[in-house]
Amino acid sequence: MSEGIRVDFRPAGVVVADRGRSSLTLALAVLGLGVATAASAFVRIPLPWTPIPLTLQTFFVLLAGATLGARAGALSQLVGLSVLWASPTLLAAAAPGGLFGPTGGYLLAFAPAAWLAGRMAGGSRLRLTIGLLAGAALILALGALHLVLVIGLSVPAALAAGVLPFVPGDCVKALAVAGIACGLRRR
Repeated sequence: MSEGIRVDFRPAGVVVADRGRSSLTLALAVLGLGVATAASAFVRIPLPWTPIPLTLQTFFVLLAGATLGARAGALSQLVGLSVLWASPTLLAAAAPGGLFGPTGGYLLAFAPAAWLAGRMAGGSRLRLTIGLLAGAALILALGALHLVLVIGLSVPAALAAGVLPFVPGDCVKALAVAGIACGLRRR
């Protein structure tokens, strides 16, 4: 971080303050994490038994909540969705079939998940980690609900295709984000 910028952790997450430039710094962070979430749709590992690929998107959703706080983290994910909608190439990578395709529910969960993670980001490392896991669980839950209601999978099929394969990776992502956020606290 450049000299003169102070990072201060509060119950709602990270507040970036810098005499007169805090709004610009926060706006750039919101934009950057939103674009990173959208672009990370290209980092994907297809799984043969499910239409949902493994991506890095959840990592950036959780990172946005943990570092920007609830409101700014959620806003960054709305920016990310806007970037996806503005770019047919990114949208095709992130959501084949658009919001009515199999990944639509996960994408719609990004802003609420970042808000939830950001809301719980203050306080202890344990509280932060629980908040990040709750955000990841919300993404999986809304994604599975979408698979049931929009795609027409049964509940067991939605859990098998849209939740269970992603739990280990989401736990690793949540722990990695917790480590990054706690490292930023020490700075």
